[in-house]
Amino acid sequence: ARGTIGHWDKWEKFCHELGLDPLLKAFQDKIPILQVFLLRVRTGELAANKDSVRARRTAEDYLRSVAQTHLSLGYIDPRHNSAGDIDFRIQRMQAAWKKADPPPTRVKPIPMSVIRRICLVAQALPPNSFFLEAVTDMNIIAFFYLLRPGEYTDSKSDTKPFTLGD
Repeated sequence: ARGTIGHWDKWEKFCHELGLDPLLKAFQDKIPILQVFLLRVRTGELAANKDSVRARRTAEDYLRSVAQTHLSLGYIDPRHNSAGDIDFRIQRMQAAWKKADPPPTRVKPIPMSVIRRICLVAQALPPNSFFLEAVTDMNIIAFFYLLRPGEYTDSKSDTKPFTLGD
């Protein structure tokens, strides 16, 4: 919520500098205004720390926050076209930035020893500790099925995220 408020504050500052209503009531086509805002966030002019933003998602987050505030006030999403989709011009800007941005840095994988330790602790639980067993099972399921195991667990194999031997 704090990020959304901060993004809306930047949007209001941007609109104030241009002499615009933050809800853009006077504009039929709001996209050019949104594009200028996106570009200023991207270049760092409106970014939180004034540095250029190299993560496409950050500028997208600013715009999404502005749209969510519009929606919460009962207005339509200014990013959307008449078909209810995000406007083609905004999609193009974001696609171009995605191509230009460096790949994201991945988090360091969690060693398999952590998963094995969870299993050992689960085996040592008293027979009637169903809640703890369920939590253990949920942890293991999260690592191997709900998350992307190649990014979160360290595996010897590059082609298979995990094997029965792991």
